[in-house]
Amino acid sequence: MAMKKKKAVAEPKSEPVAQDRRERPYLGLNPEEIKHEYTRISAELARFGEILADATRDAAFAKQKRDQVHASVYLDMVEGAEALQEKKPSEGVLKAKIQASVQYQGAVHAYIRAEHVRLTAFSDMEALRAKRDMVISLGAHVRQELKSDPSLYDEEGTTKDDEDDE
Repeated sequence: MAMKKKKAVAEPKSEPVAQDRRERPYLGLNPEEIKHEYTRISAELARFGEILADATRDAAFAKQKRDQVHASVYLDMVEGAEALQEKKPSEGVLKAKIQASVQYQGAVHAYIRAEHVRLTAFSDMEALRAKRDMVISLGAHVRQELKSDPSLYDEEGTTKDDEDDE
């Protein structure tokens, strides 16, 4: 089969798709601002849920595109051999030529990048879920400490702040 050889594609230099963990302030937790953290966590979970959904969709599209390119290159090679009245190349030869094709390599690289973004978004969601659990636990701990602090209560058992409200 007389096909022209194509250069192999080097691994593309992609933009960093995920920030360094140190640059992700939404994953940190400031115990001094527990009330603020508690009110903010739901919005963060919703936002990252959407990011994860988008990344999952993009990865699925990239996988579909990779499979389409594979099928297209396969058919082109088989039809090219038939047009030249050559015998069909073996499956091993076809597989090797497909994997060496520039189009297929580009589609595979796009799929790998999309999967990386999806997995990064998934790990951020897991971290935010753990953060939510920590915020809830810290809040319960703070409430327990406040209940056991005698300086906050008067002789009647009401908080000193309650008297100021009256």
